[in-house]
Amino acid sequence: VQTFEIDAAQSWQPTVEVRAGQTVTIRARGTWTHYPAREPYDADGWPDPRNTDRRGALFGRIGDREFPVGKTARFVAPADGMVELRMNDGDHSDNSGSLMVQIEVR
Repeated sequence: VQTFEIDAAQSWQPTVEVRAGQTVTIRARGTWTHYPAREPYDADGWPDPRNTDRRGALFGRIGDREFPVGKTARFVAPADGMVELRMNDGDHSDNSGSLMVQIEVR
């Protein structure tokens, strides 16, 4: 298990290399926000029923394949590559906070 701090104010942040077929488990804790006037929230994203695109949630990608992570996710890596993580938001410049993320690869 490896631990990473994922900063809300940065775009894609590299974590671990995986090979296709490996099982990846990601767990996130902490709070962040996509807008200074909003209360911080967890990795599942901005808790508003209108938030259908999961703004503020923890997202991942391997290569060009993006996927929602939230507070926890388990998946089989579809390809070899780096697991990168970020907040799902179009403008990271006004974001604040960070998540501590644990990643296990088997």
